[in-house]
Amino acid sequence: MECEDSSRDNAVLIDMKERDVKRVIPAGFSYFVVYFGLEGGMAHIIENESLVPSWFGQEVIGGMLGLEYNQWRKPANEVLEQQVKRVATFKKQLKEFDSTIFQK
Repeated sequence: MECEDSSRDNAVLIDMKERDVKRVIPAGFSYFVVYFGLEGGMAHIIENESLVPSWFGQEVIGGMLGLEYNQWRKPANEVLEQQVKRVATFKKQLKEFDSTIFQK
């Protein structure tokens, strides 16, 4: 994914495995981080915010999920009841992967 020009000073992606974002990203820089559970993640320093679209984060997550553009950028309107059902289903699916929930 390209969100800025090629004349950047910083690496495109930074491996965050066993690293603290505060030690990796220079103070005052904007950044985007995706963590993969307890296995670390990837960070991207945003050098020029005016070159990054406001939906950059949605595009990253949509790409990770293999979604088509229209599924994440401008999805069809849903009635509230449909949304509530989808959220409940998602919570059930997420529960086994949620490292913040203590499972007995």
